Amino acid sequence: NEDPNSYLLKHSPEALEKLIYPQKISASSAIHRQASSFNRKPVEDGFMIEHNQRRYLIRGIEGSPNKLKANLRAENHRKFHIDTVDLYNAKARAQFIKDATILFKEEQEVVEQDMQRIILAVEEHIAAKKDDADKPIVTMRDEERRQAISFGKQSNLIETILKDIALCGFIGEDMNKLVAYLAMTSRKMENPLSILIISGSGAGKTSLQDAVLSLCPEEELIKLTSLTGKALFYKKELSLTHRVLAVEEEKGAEEADYAIRNLITAKELVIEATIKDVYTGKLTTMTNTVKCNTAVFKTTTNPESNPETKTRFIILSVDESRAQTQRILEYQRESETPQGYLKKLERDLITTKHRNFQRLLKPITVLNPYAKLLTYLDDRMSVRRDHPKYLQLIKAIA
Repeated sequence: NEDPNSYLLKHSPEALEKLIYPQKISASSAIHRQASSFNRKPVEDGFMIEHNQRRYLIRGIEGSPNKLKANLRAENHRKFHIDTVDLYNAKARAQFIKDATILFKEEQEVVEQDMQRIILAVEEHIAAKKDDADKPIVTMRDEERRQAISFGKQSNLIETILKDIALCGFIGEDMNKLVAYLAMTSRKMENPLSILIISGSGAGKTSLQDAVLSLCPEEELIKLTSLTGKALFYKKELSLTHRVLAVEEEKGAEEADYAIRNLITAKELVIEATIKDVYTGKLTTMTNTVKCNTAVFKTTTNPESNPETKTRFIILSVDESRAQTQRILEYQRESETPQGYLKKLERDLITTKHRNFQRLLKPITVLNPYAKLLTYLDDRMSVRRDHPKYLQLIKAIA
């Protein structure tokens, strides 16, 4: 029931290209098809590829944006040639191609095509290893799963969440804790909430952020001390999707203010940069896109921080009253007692329970039949950004 061209575009762009331009096949697609024609076998510390009795053993791979070194062994029956080659270095490639051409008694063009296949295969090998390293292995036992489900279905869930955060080391300030927990949970949503905690030095803003985010699954939390201006633009496409990005102190991310604003508002970061083509040596442009359904957490001591940035966040201010100070001092003293020690031991069980509960949460469509009956202040321009946060907070609770 789908338009044929739309179907082909989705499932086989190359087939569509052939249909529209029968004589046109992109060089990149052709090289990838050549690479896939190789018979590839994994070996210790690398892999072996073989095509038409030409065999290459590739091991000791070291990769960076400017260098791609590997130990290459070209084999032809009982004869072989071996060398360590920087595949991104034209002279090193040319010398290996020359030696392999003599070994295989082939035309130079054939071995040059082999080299293109080798480069693609090595790049894919590095990318696959990096992807595997980036994917944390999270296992949940049946008992942990049952406990997480039971925790999420209890009628007094909000009260239990607040109690657990207190046991994790942050007492009082129930409203701040609850809003922060809901914002952390909103990372699963299409439009996550973001939190900016403002207080004086030593008032406990970092403690509040750390206590709440300790309950977020580690694989969905990116916690940074400092952030440079362009760093987020070069992340992998989905590396920020449905994640929490936490910056310990706003001052450590001042250069990234523009990126963070766009991350929250546009849900996407796009950068185009000039790079050198590894095959031709010519300058070309590269576009990198990062999807950003991300809940951002920041703390600051500066109440006059950039208003353009502040309007993207829910602002929380820490309780700096004498009564709260007394509660904190009492808690610090209690932590030195045997009862306090037992509570510390309980923290690991609490964090495991919450992280498993958070892993089980799935995004759903939330419709509010009473939305038109809601009211909101309309006496200043900033409410145009505040009102959507209010509506998203309701969705996060649901």
